[in-house]
Amino acid sequence: MLALPLDVIRGHTVDLRDCVGRAAGALIAACEDSHTAAERIHLAVEWLRARVSSSIAIEPAVEWAAREIERNAGAVSVSALRSRTGFSRSRFAILFRRQVGVSAKRYARIVRFRLALELLHRQRDPSLPLTALEAGYYDHSHMNADFRELAGVTPGEFLSATRPPDWVGMAEPGR
Repeated sequence: MLALPLDVIRGHTVDLRDCVGRAAGALIAACEDSHTAAERIHLAVEWLRARVSSSIAIEPAVEWAAREIERNAGAVSVSALRSRTGFSRSRFAILFRRQVGVSAKRYARIVRFRLALELLHRQRDPSLPLTALEAGYYDHSHMNADFRELAGVTPGEFLSATRPPDWVGMAEPGR
């Protein structure tokens, strides 16, 4: 859809024009000519729909592996997944990074981390060690390490952060 492998832009803020060229300019011009936010959103959705329908299809084996990682909440052997795809270790790694943006192992960590965030949000008085186990971590310190790396804070710091009333973040589904 972006005309670039996702691993090329991972971790970078890029201008849409740098990814898709003139097509971005057409979207920008159309949005500037619209009169309401609803019109701009409609234009953007239609633009995305057209890009997705004409984009290169994801490799079915990569799509399957990503779904398996999500279905198992990140608690899955990436080697076993790779083996089931029939790809070599390096070919699977290259395809997964290009099409998902990160390695399969890192994707599994992100999925597990997302589950931990969701569990912490749902519990009234969360037990960090129990949350760690329920989210698929070996132990509390394993979860702490992922929190530090992926969020920049420990789970305790995350829980004690002040948030406005009724605040809903990406990891906190609306009620």
